[in-house]
Amino acid sequence: MSYFRRLFTIGVLLVLTTAISFALKAEYRFELCDGNETTKNHQNTGLDGTLGGDANISINGGKIQNGLSLRGNGMMSVKHNANLDLVNNLTISFWVNPKENTRQALISRGGGDTNTTNRKFGSSAEYSLVLWEDGKFKYKHNGVADTFSTTAIPLNQWTHIVLVRDNDAKSIKIYINGVLDKTNNYTIDPSSSNSEKLLIGTGDFYSNTMNSFKGKLDEIKIYNIALPQNDISTMYNSENNGTHLTSGCNNQPIHQAPESVNDSEDLPYAGTLKNINILSNDIVHDDNRCELNSSTVQFISVPAGAVLSDNNKTVTVANEGRWHINNNGLVSFVSLASFLGNPIPVSYTVWDTCGGKSNEATITLTRVAPPIQPTPVPQQPTPVPQQPTPIPEPTVNPTSVPPLAEDENDTITIGDRVWYDTNRNGIQDSGESGVDNVIVVLYNNSGSVIKRTTTNSSGEYHFDNLSSDSYSLGFTNLPDNYIFTSQNMGDSDAKDSDVDSSGRTELFTIGNVENDLIYDAGIVPNKNVVVTSSTDNNHTVDADCDCEPYKSTIPSINSIGIVILLFIMGLVGSIFIKREEFIQN
Repeated sequence: MSYFRRLFTIGVLLVLTTAISFALKAEYRFELCDGNETTKNHQNTGLDGTLGGDANISINGGKIQNGLSLRGNGMMSVKHNANLDLVNNLTISFWVNPKENTRQALISRGGGDTNTTNRKFGSSAEYSLVLWEDGKFKYKHNGVADTFSTTAIPLNQWTHIVLVRDNDAKSIKIYINGVLDKTNNYTIDPSSSNSEKLLIGTGDFYSNTMNSFKGKLDEIKIYNIALPQNDISTMYNSENNGTHLTSGCNNQPIHQAPESVNDSEDLPYAGTLKNINILSNDIVHDDNRCELNSSTVQFISVPAGAVLSDNNKTVTVANEGRWHINNNGLVSFVSLASFLGNPIPVSYTVWDTCGGKSNEATITLTRVAPPIQPTPVPQQPTPVPQQPTPIPEPTVNPTSVPPLAEDENDTITIGDRVWYDTNRNGIQDSGESGVDNVIVVLYNNSGSVIKRTTTNSSGEYHFDNLSSDSYSLGFTNLPDNYIFTSQNMGDSDAKDSDVDSSGRTELFTIGNVENDLIYDAGIVPNKNVVVTSSTDNNHTVDADCDCEPYKSTIPSINSIGIVILLFIMGLVGSIFIKREEFIQN
């Protein structure tokens, strides 16, 4: 009997301490240790995510390497699992980079297993996290009064948010960038959402007033405890510096991140294009084995109201012009002809090939003064000698020639749409959304560039005032990890995709119709993209490096659980052994 009691007691204690040691239930980083993009849960408890709609993993576009990119028509879902059925204490931590101020869904536990089971906004979700139209973060569960953050979340930059629900104290706390922002109390306990999914980024399961999220998310973590403030501050400081609080690769030295240096250049007074080699003065450490990875340069801080592309490579500033980064790390600024002032500065970061991420550096352009024009010297007229008056000849009235008219054919418009080919059939189907900010280039029959434009929010574009001739089109600047769909599928030129795998159409001739709107391009996710470099705790991840298993982002939680487990098991075991020895004696 004593052996049974001993085993039973140890088993109970094992269960209790296991609940402590595995407090971090889900952790979504959107990359593996070898650098591959993924929606895998790094806590290895199942709960892997599935992407839908226009959701995509942004390579090197997250807060720490990769991130989840959502363009307003996508989501990540996790099937029901009891590990996420958290009705007591709860902590949800994540980084968010929104593109617009609207009511947007972030993370919710609820919504049903099918699209026919719609939850009204905040009605009975186990936990619901959203952004409001004023930019503030909001939490709700089971119809409890809303808890809003005091601070609005800025657009086009990364912000760290932590939601802590302490069901013992009946309190809700919101932390912004490691600092306590709001505290609220409640009386109604959360209730289980039973068989429902964890949903990230989708507003489909709310009321019609809730939109799907448009922007990026990264480093999503869900705990079954209420994290204390010191752990939250530690997490923020580490992740803000680009470091996971986990083990890296065995026997690899700590690598110091590269240093980006501010750049200042003159912009010609009447110039419209300026190219800047921003990497020329940046510093990389361990240069015997590391170098700057020019393809990872991204814009970070941009002017208020500017439009930042989803790959963070293009910034469009109203009434000023457009900044762009090419794959060689060269930054260009194309000024509007009407803009003669100094552009508002922008900033960037860059990774090195050993997985280190630099600080932010600023790019500043200063318009040079116009050249001073010399004062013109008046010219003296040359005297003209007098000639005798000639005798006029008979005048012959010439036949009048009508003035040349403008080319009446310079009124043709071509264009149409770039769209997400969700079902990959190469045909525009109902409900498939357009792709904004794709660059479209018009070429003449010899391959020279005539015009450029970008698609609007509906994916549409057009070129006006063209003459009858032969042209071709090219499409670039796709969202991260997307490629073109199959070409010329079906029998309708108005609905198929007209580009090959490189994004170019065949040469075509216009002139028969005034509006030739049939030149489309469909895009699909590239399932074969692999990233070969990564970082974990600022260690280099080489081909010959074995990575240790991921651990809790807050190491004190798992460590405490294991220590308590071993201590109690040893203590209880020794007590029972001494008691049996006493009885036997």
